[in-house]
Amino acid sequence: MDPMKQLIALFLCLCLMAGIVPVVAENTAVTHEITSASYPLYVGTSNFGDVSLCFLDGANDMPYIEATEMHGVLASIMNSVTGNFNYTINTEGSVVTLTRNNLKTPGDVDDGAYAAFDFDKDTITFSDPDLFCWKENVTTVLDTTAIPTFNANGEPSILQKIDKGNLDRYGDSLVVRCGDYGIDLILQDGKYLVPLQTMVDFILAPARGQNLFFNGQILYLAQTISLGDEQYYAAPTGQRSAELTEFGYKELCMMLDYCYGLKEAHNIGHFETLLHSVTFDRVLKETDPAGADYAIARLIFDYLDDGHSAFLAPSYLAGPVKYDTSFGTSVTKMFAESERYAAARKVYYPDGIPGYEEVGNTAYITFDSFFTPNVNDMEAYYREEDVNAFPDNDTIGLIMKAHAQITRENSPIENVVLDLSLNEGGMSDTAVFVLAWLLGE
Repeated sequence: MDPMKQLIALFLCLCLMAGIVPVVAENTAVTHEITSASYPLYVGTSNFGDVSLCFLDGANDMPYIEATEMHGVLASIMNSVTGNFNYTINTEGSVVTLTRNNLKTPGDVDDGAYAAFDFDKDTITFSDPDLFCWKENVTTVLDTTAIPTFNANGEPSILQKIDKGNLDRYGDSLVVRCGDYGIDLILQDGKYLVPLQTMVDFILAPARGQNLFFNGQILYLAQTISLGDEQYYAAPTGQRSAELTEFGYKELCMMLDYCYGLKEAHNIGHFETLLHSVTFDRVLKETDPAGADYAIARLIFDYLDDGHSAFLAPSYLAGPVKYDTSFGTSVTKMFAESERYAAARKVYYPDGIPGYEEVGNTAYITFDSFFTPNVNDMEAYYREEDVNAFPDNDTIGLIMKAHAQITRENSPIENVVLDLSLNEGGMSDTAVFVLAWLLGE
């Protein structure tokens, strides 16, 4: 007999000998009062119809979305441009599975990628999150471009994409263990309820680079919120409910643990440990939205300090308040170095540094950001007959102008230097163009 079964049998015998009747614990799952309401979904100022949200126990600032409604929202938002794929939904017992179907190329690598929501185990299992959330306008997992790369005739415009990337790797599954963070996927009265923010953090944001903001009056689809977004901040301010406060802290820890790419580089084991060690957990667990917002801003600027993460706007409950936060050591040092480089540059180029310059057999190309003014009209680069007409702050135009000079007849150029000493970053598409030009591909 199995040792564990022997142990259980012995325990039962001892209980019976002692006159004790053992009690088997029943399922003690909490029964919630579920209410629902519909809210208009806005993209900019356009109304894209209503979305039904659910709430538990009167906490009307803490929205859940039912699985079938989630399926409809994701299907419409994530495939809003090409129509090349869709999602199907299947429910079996306590598991709801969303499956991606490639309509353009059935059988391709993303066809059949799935996300399974287990409402008993409180987990979300992705067969491959990269494939399930594959953006509609890219051709490989490593494709970071967003600008249209084809003209009206379907021909490559500026960038020619490959069908497959030889560096792409597929098949890495991911299990998001919501239950380990105290986040429940609710199965009750035939409803399968997922916290709206959990859906956004692990599906919508990775796939679309956008968020779904809720302010108690509307849903607002946008990449981010700014202090000037009147629609979002039209809702009344106030305290957070205890339910939203508790969930917000847990979701923040879970989202950062799973999604923050520099976690290991910062030697962060778990974000809850970090938040506790810097005492932000206490503030984040209070119902005051302004205090929680400020703690998150401090976390980003003081402790993540990576130059890319930013706190852009507070919760609608706090209102459009601008927080004064200092930068961390790394970003402060970067700014100091930039000031030093800028001062040195001004000594030699008091009237401004040219975007293209030749010194002997070396060409110097200088630009301080990756930018193109022609995001929606890349054909403009082909319509312009004189490449010298492109301004130096247009990265793609500058590279085309530099290329014409470097490759001109009897050119003395043997070396090319890209001066990025004061480059602040910018659009990934233009960076891809520069790399493609350097590699000759």
